[in-house]
Amino acid sequence: MKKSIVALAALLLAATPALSHSEMNMTEPADGATLDAVPETIQLKFTAPARVMKVEMMHTNGAASHTKAIEIPTFAMVDAISLTPEFMGAGRYEVNWRALGEDGHVMTGSKLIIYVASFLAVGTLLFRLGLPRAGDEVADALRPLAIAATLIAIAATLFRVLVQAGRLMDDWGGMVDPNIVMISLQGPLGESTYVRLGGLALILLAALFRPVRAPATLFGAIMVAASFALTGHATREPQWLLGGLITFHLLAVAYWFGALAPLYRLTLFDGGASHAAEIADRFGRQASIIVPMLILAGGTFAYVLLGGIEPLWASDYGRVLIGKLVLVSIVLGIAALNKWRFVPALAVDAERAAPRFRRSLRYETMAFLLIFTATALLTTSFTVPGSFIDLVAGPSQQAIFQPDGPASDLWTYNGSAPGPEIRVRRDERVRVRLTNNLEEPTSLHWHGIRIDNAMDGVAGLTQEPIEPGESFEYDFVAPDAGTYWYHAHNKSWNQVARGLYGPLIVDEDEVPFDRAHDLTLVIDDWRLAGEGTLDVASLGSLMDWSHDGRLGNWLTVNGRAMPVNMLNAGEPYRLRLINASNARILEIDPNRFDAKVIAYDGQALPEPVRLTYAPLMVGPAQRVDLLIVPQAGSDFVIEELSGDTPFAFAGFEVRGETADGPGVPSLPVNDLPEPELAGARTVRVEMTGGAMGNIGRVTYNGKVLEGSDFRDTGQVWAFNGIANLPETPLYSAQRGETIVIETVNNTAFVHAMHVHGHHFRVIERSGSEIDVGQPWRDTFLVGPQQTTRIAFVADNPGKWLYHCHMLEHAAGGMNTWFEVT
Repeated sequence: MKKSIVALAALLLAATPALSHSEMNMTEPADGATLDAVPETIQLKFTAPARVMKVEMMHTNGAASHTKAIEIPTFAMVDAISLTPEFMGAGRYEVNWRALGEDGHVMTGSKLIIYVASFLAVGTLLFRLGLPRAGDEVADALRPLAIAATLIAIAATLFRVLVQAGRLMDDWGGMVDPNIVMISLQGPLGESTYVRLGGLALILLAALFRPVRAPATLFGAIMVAASFALTGHATREPQWLLGGLITFHLLAVAYWFGALAPLYRLTLFDGGASHAAEIADRFGRQASIIVPMLILAGGTFAYVLLGGIEPLWASDYGRVLIGKLVLVSIVLGIAALNKWRFVPALAVDAERAAPRFRRSLRYETMAFLLIFTATALLTTSFTVPGSFIDLVAGPSQQAIFQPDGPASDLWTYNGSAPGPEIRVRRDERVRVRLTNNLEEPTSLHWHGIRIDNAMDGVAGLTQEPIEPGESFEYDFVAPDAGTYWYHAHNKSWNQVARGLYGPLIVDEDEVPFDRAHDLTLVIDDWRLAGEGTLDVASLGSLMDWSHDGRLGNWLTVNGRAMPVNMLNAGEPYRLRLINASNARILEIDPNRFDAKVIAYDGQALPEPVRLTYAPLMVGPAQRVDLLIVPQAGSDFVIEELSGDTPFAFAGFEVRGETADGPGVPSLPVNDLPEPELAGARTVRVEMTGGAMGNIGRVTYNGKVLEGSDFRDTGQVWAFNGIANLPETPLYSAQRGETIVIETVNNTAFVHAMHVHGHHFRVIERSGSEIDVGQPWRDTFLVGPQQTTRIAFVADNPGKWLYHCHMLEHAAGGMNTWFEVT
């Protein structure tokens, strides 16, 4: 036994070297960036599990600073950190961030100590309750072990909190700072710590005072086991099921692990072999019930957590879990050997039966230690494959005019507009749980993704709207690399205008630009009232619905007005521009800052293109990726050019001297089915209505209306004489059929037409030039009195929306749908 203790100590010491940190990337602003004002939020993207995030804001003259620390779930992959630096004045600031992850060896080692000591203390006392015939002599002999294990577990739990505090300060000074220690106890870690310490206190009472042994042991054991369900992977939904399974599983593990020391001890007493055999036999009969339940609880937990069997061998998490299952099988094999070979030998006091039995218990103990090590690694160093990203749609406040200006009442995802950037690899599974904390129903559309129809997020067509207080789980595979976005798709004219949108980036298999050179710019125009807050009163204006749509008077990028980004001279950068406006068509000129177009609507071009015309029109919901290699001293801004005076909305400062930087990366082209125009079916869509338009008779909700009867419905636009979604599809296509949609704009306004679930090529446009190479798009602009023809292969089964992405136009009648069977 002494050798086992020495081996355990060596294992624990080896598992606790110096601090290490999770890797992470920050989308906005970059680490070390210099800012004109303090950002309201900082968007984060984690490449490995992290528990604590530290952000420092320092005035360039060193006069003031602000530090923000936040704890996040182990399995989180995105988050937004809200800063509240009220005491910081105007001026220029430098921002520095650091992810303080829980994948450091200190965290893994301390968690291993907590596992071993807690289960040893709990299990020893549970064994005493479960098998009282073991005798008081054994109980008295093992009481010091239970007390020592409990004190070690308490010390390790407190040490883990102090280490977390030290990591907040990035040095050991935080371990003795009460304020930092309290910060480290915020959130799930604090809840788990308090519950575990309470449970261990009861276990200590049970070990010290016999009269309270039974109730203190039972309640203490349950609290200790439940404490592990309050953090880590057990906090995923359904939390009640996962938490209950892990609590029961750990109680069974503790009982089994705690039985090893008493059984070992029994064989050391004079004449104790037969008594040890009797107790071991009784324990074996109990184990025949406990073990199947333990395996069932653990297996169900793993299945629910991973969402199936495939992730077991398709992920690092699953492979470590398989290794843990192999160790469990070894323990079961040793236990079976004990029951069928060594225990009968003990019963007849066979020669060397006791030493062999003790040796098997030592092997079983070491196997348990390896199991605990694997568990500590799983819960601190690995992300659960396919973990759900939680988005919460709800009211929040955010300054959108100036950082020090009044805050607007917005509706946002996770408290900021735009919502957190979701970034995955091509063909990676995306799992998002949307919770609706709004006062009206909502849904979530994944714009530009060739998605499974049930996950497209169109309320009333592909799913029922998510009612207030309810949640919906979106689960799909992102098949194509590129720049996409997500946004609300119920009453979009209202919900998107209030801030319910965010970027979705799908990386290539081999990422051509590292994160520091891959910048996402989500652009929105806001209609502000006189005091610089969102003009809510004008939402739903008939003027907007019947004219150009809701046009704002202020532009932001990633929720901030005129952000300044730092670029290195001579190095290539990818700028991903996403137009999240309700209706504004952004007009920009990439040639003004020597940029080339490398992708439209997420689809890479065969090679970078320098435009021969200006301006580039980026309609609502459209995206464009630009390539730029800035030269020394070439600071620049991106301007919106549609007004009389250019409006600069994003700035870039170029630092350093131009040198021979890395070569310009090329983007791989997504494999999309090419339409075959010969024999393709043509479907005609005629747009009518709006201000200055003659709409005539219109069918709405199955009724034919005209004049004031139609105006009273609030609808002002129609496709083929039908306002809003018809009862029957615009057309029904066989899967794999090539469809040409000919859209005729008989109105006085431009429209941005979006096809859900597919990408297309613009093959003909009356009165204007077609882009060279007919690039793939998912949204196109059609001007007044213009006819545009698009072609695509209808290869994605389901019911798909075809609508105007001027969101007020869609709400006013510009919606139809088609079906692919």
